[in-house]
Amino acid sequence: MPQQEKEIPVHLPSRAARAIRSGLLFLAAIAGSGAATAASWTYLEGPFGGQPLALLIDAAGNTWAGLNSSGVYSRAAGATRWTLRPGLPTQSNAQFAIGGTGTTYVSGSSGVYALPAGATTWTKVSGTDGLPGQAGSGMTSDAQGAVYVAMNNTGAIYKLAAGGATWTTVGAGLPADGMANNLVFDGAGNFWASLYGKGVYKLPAGGATWSAMNSGLASLSVQALAVVGNDLFAGNQFGGAYKLANASGGGATWAAWNGDSLTSTAAVYDFAVGAGNTLYAAGYGAVHALPSGATTWTAVGTGLGPHGPSYALVYSNADGALTLGNGSGIFVLPAGVTAWQRANEGMTASTINGMAFAPNGDLYAGTFGQGVQRLANGSAVWTAVDPSRTDPTIRAIVIDGLGTVYASSQGTVVKLSGGTWSTAGTGQGGGFSTSLAVDAANGVWSGQNGSVMRLAAGASAWVEMGSGLPDDTVNALAFDAAGNAYAGLDDSGVYVLAPGGQTWIPRNTNLGSLRVRALAPDGAGGMYAGTANGVLQLVAGVWQGVGMGLVAEVQALARDANGDLYAGIENTHAWRLPAGSTGPWTQVSRGLGSRSVMALAASGGRVYAGTSASRGSPSGVFVFVPQDSVVEFYNTNLDNYFITANPDEQAAIGNGSAGPGWTTTGDYFNAGGTSLVCRFYGSLTPGPNSHFYTIDPAECQSLKDLQASTPASEKRWNFESNDFASSAPVVGQCAAGSVPVYRAYNNGFTRGVDSNHRITANHAAYLAQVARGWAGEGVVMCAPSR
Repeated sequence: MPQQEKEIPVHLPSRAARAIRSGLLFLAAIAGSGAATAASWTYLEGPFGGQPLALLIDAAGNTWAGLNSSGVYSRAAGATRWTLRPGLPTQSNAQFAIGGTGTTYVSGSSGVYALPAGATTWTKVSGTDGLPGQAGSGMTSDAQGAVYVAMNNTGAIYKLAAGGATWTTVGAGLPADGMANNLVFDGAGNFWASLYGKGVYKLPAGGATWSAMNSGLASLSVQALAVVGNDLFAGNQFGGAYKLANASGGGATWAAWNGDSLTSTAAVYDFAVGAGNTLYAAGYGAVHALPSGATTWTAVGTGLGPHGPSYALVYSNADGALTLGNGSGIFVLPAGVTAWQRANEGMTASTINGMAFAPNGDLYAGTFGQGVQRLANGSAVWTAVDPSRTDPTIRAIVIDGLGTVYASSQGTVVKLSGGTWSTAGTGQGGGFSTSLAVDAANGVWSGQNGSVMRLAAGASAWVEMGSGLPDDTVNALAFDAAGNAYAGLDDSGVYVLAPGGQTWIPRNTNLGSLRVRALAPDGAGGMYAGTANGVLQLVAGVWQGVGMGLVAEVQALARDANGDLYAGIENTHAWRLPAGSTGPWTQVSRGLGSRSVMALAASGGRVYAGTSASRGSPSGVFVFVPQDSVVEFYNTNLDNYFITANPDEQAAIGNGSAGPGWTTTGDYFNAGGTSLVCRFYGSLTPGPNSHFYTIDPAECQSLKDLQASTPASEKRWNFESNDFASSAPVVGQCAAGSVPVYRAYNNGFTRGVDSNHRITANHAAYLAQVARGWAGEGVVMCAPSR
């Protein structure tokens, strides 16, 4: 039985804070009563992003965005948050059009879909009513409300009259293998189409045959068309802008129309026509303006940085704002403002390539197109910390023990220190960094094609580590407990470099598939490998299959504090194998919005999954809390530990409701068993400001009796709840299928400080506490292994 003064504190500095805590303890009592719900992933609301390929502003001022493989979003006029328009199959969305009946149409790689006004479900219209079942590309509508769409590999453009039911072809003579990416009408009713690689075609008003109009075009790689007055402008992927003067009146020869900010070799991906017939051109990482009658272009706005191709651009007649869709999402430039502003809120379509936890608990995500984003410990809001000096596509991300963030951005390793990004050292080898890892000495390792480089802690130059790797991409790096470095290669299996070694040695016996995308230490000195055919474990130099039933390409691996193994799979969610199990893998997909898990990380009794936007929305980062987990917290100010099985209480402590200094240790054990665990708390005054837990029914009852006979003005233990279920050990031993839970006591009563117990299934952590002078009390509970 504990001394009356033994204390396990949850420090709350005010009566208000204690009132919050009291409500949480009521929830804990409910949680401990045996009620249970199925474990599920929870979406962490971001990070926001996506790659819009198409934009449109409708007559009501609503903005529509069609994303690359991630659905369609809309934003109401005057709003700041995007809303997913669900039900659209996965496709790359190319263009929008709105018909005379208010139906919104979108064309893309899977075909053409319609969303009638007020409807919530998209309907596929390609393959029916005269429209071929092909991918759709360019779209537009005319003043009468008819909708036009170019269908790939058909050599035709189709029309649906307003209120009509059947699509009909418009004109003849387009190349059968052409892909019309833009369609526009000029003021005289002439119909113009740009076909990538084949230039510009014209269908005269009332005419029946399309004709090529490419005189003067130095390149036929036309990406954009725009009508300004009587003139027609073409944007070229590699050759800037061209103008066809008096196109509506019969003009036939193009002239290069570049100068100042828009050079003759610049890319132009889209046009938008603004007030006063100012023409705006979306280029690579920039937007340019050409006032009516001008001959040279001027850069518009600052702050875009190298965010990749600017795929789509629209101008709002209502407020004069420009909206841009590029490789990093949505940016808006309001009228009269000089800096572009991110506007991705609610657009949950980020692909996560890697995740890492900082020592303070902040979660960093390396994304495809949205740079590096951070979710501060206890926060619900993601913030962009992308290295603006580089491309925003992050291939890998790691954080060393000092909290310095390293990211592979456009193949170069950069670091975030003191809020500033910079190149991480010289002599990176000239290769493309595809993977990163941190060793026990805080050295950063970078995997390239055929080599691995290392930047020692505090060093300024990279050094190549070993030789002998084949000319192949290093997809993954990891270290075992002995300091051996492992490299997982794209088509060459696994190679190992011993500490101080000079040569990488292949370790592929029994590996099977040589495509290795993920590595993770197994916790017993060995290594797991995620291959194209599942997960294997290296045992005595030979790879052995792990678990049963998982035959799929593994993208990511992670072990939680309980030793359970998680595998992220392309197009098949995530899978879990309990620690020590030789049985089947179990799919854990409930609540996981995206079907493809590209990155995994474990911390604080939780598992985090970074998903791919290519398999639907929402995507981004999800968190999984194993059902009925008893999570451990540590207070840095008090040097005290605390455990709780209540998810609401866990979340509240994580967001600061229990006062300063609390953080998760990363350790937890599973609830469940034959007996309920009694939870007691003292008091703020007179104390003890602490918790105590016991599974012994006699000890629990004795403390309850002592509570009844001790005045509240004296220190006493107060029964709170049966916090969770567990099983009692038998003569200090746990039955098969369970793991021992240990308890260490800090001898606080005899030392004159707050008493504290650490209750943990982490045997190494228990031994560390004893080494600090805490009293080892041995096994006090037996938790289910899973």
